[in-house]
Parts: sequence; C-alpha cells; structure tokens
Amino acid sequence: MSKLFKDTSSNIKSIQIKWSWIKYVASKKKLPNNNLKNIFTKNIFLRGMQILNFFSSFFSNKETGGSLLYCNEKHYKNIFIKFFRIIKLEDVSYSYYSPISVDWIRFKLNIKKFHISEYKWQGNEKQLSSLNFVKLIDEIIYKDLKKIKPNRIFLVEGDSYIHNLINKNAKLLKIKTITIQNGYNIYLDPVITWKNINSDIYISRGYANTKFLKNHSTAKFITTGILNNKRNNFYKNKLYDVCFILQPDINNKFLDYIFYVSKKYKKLNFLIKLHPSSKFKTEKKINNIKNITVYKKTVNMDYLKNSRFIISEYSSVLIESLEYDCVPIAVYKFYDKTILKYLSLKKLGFCFRDFRSLKKIENKIFQKKHDSFSHKRNINKNYFLDNYKQSDIKIIKKLCK
Repeated sequence: MSKLFKDTSSNIKSIQIKWSWIKYVASKKKLPNNNLKNIFTKNIFLRGMQILNFFSSFFSNKETGGSLLYCNEKHYKNIFIKFFRIIKLEDVSYSYYSPISVDWIRFKLNIKKFHISEYKWQGNEKQLSSLNFVKLIDEIIYKDLKKIKPNRIFLVEGDSYIHNLINKNAKLLKIKTITIQNGYNIYLDPVITWKNINSDIYISRGYANTKFLKNHSTAKFITTGILNNKRNNFYKNKLYDVCFILQPDINNKFLDYIFYVSKKYKKLNFLIKLHPSSKFKTEKKINNIKNITVYKKTVNMDYLKNSRFIISEYSSVLIESLEYDCVPIAVYKFYDKTILKYLSLKKLGFCFRDFRSLKKIENKIFQKKHDSFSHKRNINKNYFLDNYKQSDIKIIKKLCK
C-alpha cells in the first residue's frame, strides 16, 4: 500500500482544490500537465476516482466525537503541531478532516487518524459551475459534521471557502470552532473570505490583525504571541543584503528593478525568493549574475534569517520579516489601503507606490547600518506581532477544551 502511494503528494501541486484529484490521476499515468483537462473526458478519471473512493473509505476513522482539524500540509507542520505543543494540548486526540477525499494523500499518510468524507466522487462533478461546486462541498461538510459529531474543530489560517463553510455548518450544528492565524490579512477593508471568518475563537498573532478583522467577525479574539518566533531568531552576520519576494504572477517592472539594482550595487548580495506557486522560471541571465541567488525552498525561513532588507509588493511576508530582524520595503501602488502603511508610520520599514520612487532613495536605505534604525523598533513590532506571554497559555487552553 505504501508503495502504491509513494511520492504521489509531490505530483499534486495545484492550489485549486477542485483540480487536486485530477492531478493525482494524471501523475499515476505520467501525463503532462497540459493534458489534464482532457482527463475529464476519459475513463481514466472514473477509474482514478474509484481508487480514491476505495482507499479513502479504508483509511477513514469511524469514531465519533473528539476533535477535528482542517488545514494544509505546510500549516499542519509549521503551525498546528507547534500550537498544540506550546499550549500543552497533547492529551486532546484529534483526527484530520477533509471534504475532499484526495487530501489525505497530500500528507503522505503521516497523520494517524483521518475523517474522510463518505461522499463518493462520480466524475460528473466536472460539469458543475464554481458556484454549484461550492454548494456541493457545503452539503458534504454539513452531512459529515452531523455524522461525526466532533466536540471542537481546529482550523489553521481560516480564509478559504472550505474554512468558511466548516465554520458555517459547525455553527448550525453547535460545534465549537477555533481558528489559528497563520498569514496576515493585509487589507484595511478585508476581502470577503477574511470577513467570513466566524469561528467561536480566533487566535490572532498581533494587534493590527485583530483590529481590522474584529468588526467583521463574531469570533472571540485572543491576541497572543505564542506562535511568534523568538526575537533572536536570526543570524547576526547576514549573508544577503536584499531579498526579493515574488508573487505568483510575475511583475515585469519588479524583474527589471532586480536586474537594475544587481548591476548598480555589485558589492551587495541579492536573494530572490520564489512564491510556492510562482510561474517564474529561473532564466539563464539570472544564473549568470554572480550577486543574485535564487531560493527555491518553501518550508523553512532561512531566507528571512539571512537577509537585511525584504522587498515585495503586498506579501504578508513583509510583516513576518519583522520577527527575523529584517527591514521590510513594500512597493505597491495601493499600499495606503493596506496595513503595510503602518510599517512606515511605525518606523519599521518603508513603503513606495512604485519602483521609480524607491530608486530615488535606495542608496541611502541600502547603505544605512542595520542597527541605526529606530530604537523603538522592538516595541513597535508589537503592533503586528504580539509578545509571548506565559499567561496566554492557560487562557487559550481553557477556551480550546
């Protein structure tokens, strides 16, 4: 059985959950990605779904009650396990839940207990519109939760439509939900999925996140630094002067700036951090530039530990970089409509509307000594990332039980 599913999760790369099982089937037949849509019209789709239906039923936990968890693989390792260990909830048993039968494959069978939906995928789901597909998932979640009858549900992140639907149906069935923040809502007026985070309890990592979400949610917000990294979680002698964080879609003006600045400041070392779903391919002209390194890893945060400055458009990594003693630089036309503007107002970093504006003072910024930034920097960081307080553990542990 382990041989059958060996390395299958590495072939499931699509962010869109609707395509995840199709890519699984394609990987088993070693079909190229550009033929994925054709799988819909072939018998291979139905055969693949029959395999998934069989094995998901075989592995699924039949017990009722207890705790459920919904998150992706990266958040499970980096957030959920860490959260459980810190607040000492190891005595609370939990099962991973998903309305999508393929999700357990992504975890490489590393989680002992699964509650996989009993819904059997027939193949005709391919004909559904996006709206009707969401309605189907909504019905699946309601039926699943009604049968499982969990005492509580933990969700990591919370802003996808599946998180929203789990929260919605849990409320109907009077099941407690706890959302643990991972990323950061950056918009002053949050997008609809963030507004729909209506868990009973929301574990927020900082004041700003709580401030701009609280008015849109019925959740009880607990602002705590228990999941924030220690202040010394960085290297004193950093390898890179500037790290560029790319978004999934490539901005040519951003790339032009990278080439420009790497040639102008040949004594500085630059790092390019690709987004996990980036469409950007490392080109030869980048490989030939000696002072540019491309960082491809997606799990650990060494690129932040090792960088003095972080430049991105509107990534929440700009906020997370504060934990690693980086100076964030946001280059985004509408930055004043996001919480990123407080990076500048709190003297934690810089904000520019375009790269032309950044070019005017980049030399002063890059040549400035790292320890010459605001002496209130450590205090002001708390606006985004709260301090760790031992007293928070008892409060959260009590609320989660």
